[in-house]
Amino acid sequence: MAPSKQDFFTNIEAIPGWGTNLHKMYDFLVENFFVENRCYKITEVGVFCGQSGLYLCRALQRPKIEFELSAVDMWDSDTWHQWVERVENEIFYCSWTQSLEQWREPGEFLAYFQIIKMKHLVERYGYQSYTDMVKDIFDINGFGERLKFSNIGSFGASLTVKNESLDMVMIDGEHTKKAVMRDLGYWARKVKHGGIVCGDDFNMKGVREAVTEHFQLSPRPITEFNMGIKDKFIWEQKGFGGEYSDLSRPSTFIVFKEESHE
Repeated sequence: MAPSKQDFFTNIEAIPGWGTNLHKMYDFLVENFFVENRCYKITEVGVFCGQSGLYLCRALQRPKIEFELSAVDMWDSDTWHQWVERVENEIFYCSWTQSLEQWREPGEFLAYFQIIKMKHLVERYGYQSYTDMVKDIFDINGFGERLKFSNIGSFGASLTVKNESLDMVMIDGEHTKKAVMRDLGYWARKVKHGGIVCGDDFNMKGVREAVTEHFQLSPRPITEFNMGIKDKFIWEQKGFGGEYSDLSRPSTFIVFKEESHE
């Protein structure tokens, strides 16, 4: 028997997504950089089902930090529905050997599984759209009033935000070098002096090249971090342990916008 919406969507680990890799980074930022008695404006570019955004909301709630979170994604665009349809076709309408061929890369397998799981949940719980489900997830967890949803592309959403108005932007959209360079170009300028630009999958070649080229900074492991040099490097944090040189493991990046890197 399927669990109720209330039970299922309050279990962060069960919600489709890859957000668990971001938990260490969010805990680090909440412990070291967010303070009480001010309200932070945060934007997450690339939300999927909201797993990582929901964890961030809970992490900020623990020390009672005020915040507003803008969630940017294209849940019900033609591009989104075409993506879901392509995944279904590659899984269900090929021979089993062709389907296995599509799933040989572990990352590809996980992505396909999460997409199909998301579609199942939309249908199982009777939502009319993906957007409705993601909004409901945050409402059920008590964060609906803190969120603003932008169901448009990264560029369109960036046009509605003033330069140097955000305290933090999290980049987790398409992971090709071209796409990450584009998103950084749109969003890094929106972050104010002393703010944070961060993102996921810094171990991926396209992401790593785009981030290092945009900021013109060298990567350093977060274990070497100290406040005196926080704006001098791209700080890399491994999500699941492992050596700094092991680029096969998922990692996150943090850039502190203390200087102009445009």
